[in-house]
Amino acid sequence: MMNVTIVNRDPSLRRDVNLFLARVGKLAKPMTMGERIERHMYKMGALMYADTPLWRDLREPIQVTDLPSVTLTTTQKMLWAPGASNPMGNFPAFYWTVKKTVKLTAALKWTTGTAGSITFGMALGSADAAGVNVITAARTKVASVGPFLVFAEGYATCVSVGTAATLSMWGVVHFPLELILSTAGMTSCYPNAGVTVVGTFDSTLGTNGLFFQALTSAGADAVVPVGVKMEALN
Repeated sequence: MMNVTIVNRDPSLRRDVNLFLARVGKLAKPMTMGERIERHMYKMGALMYADTPLWRDLREPIQVTDLPSVTLTTTQKMLWAPGASNPMGNFPAFYWTVKKTVKLTAALKWTTGTAGSITFGMALGSADAAGVNVITAARTKVASVGPFLVFAEGYATCVSVGTAATLSMWGVVHFPLELILSTAGMTSCYPNAGVTVVGTFDSTLGTNGLFFQALTSAGADAVVPVGVKMEALN
């Protein structure tokens, strides 16, 4: 003879029955109203879930006014002040851990000097011509024009830590047609040779910042960062 469980439907006894069934695994925990709405939105395609518990965080300080103009020379120069006066802030000691990734984006108001070429790049350090840097190929510029807007973005991912830590850095810079000769190509990727890990730094120190950098083979180009954003991607 088969055993049959009879459930009492009397509302006054329903709570006790629910508790009993929940304990024996016959009834899942009732969903809240918020959970019901979330499930409905997911079924309707109005809600998507993230792949992982990572985040995208806009780092302080956040620029709200133009940064001071920088005059380029024939050696790589940070496009805003490095060191203790870095307006975008330096990374604290031990900030970098393996896989830590930071994105840097900038809008730059660019005025060229005399004829020559521009080499653009990205660097981590506390002074101009930092050892941790990647660069584009030189691009021939149009002399004595501007200002025009230049857009750049780059990524830095920590590969190793310690007193000889390394970053993998790469990105792209977009020059307008009025600023760079069309035969030279307005969009330049870096690193030009494809080697993304160049140089080492001490990740135990809190004196290094992430920068865009540039040099000019001749003339004195003036660059004003009108919008700089730094984001931690994980």
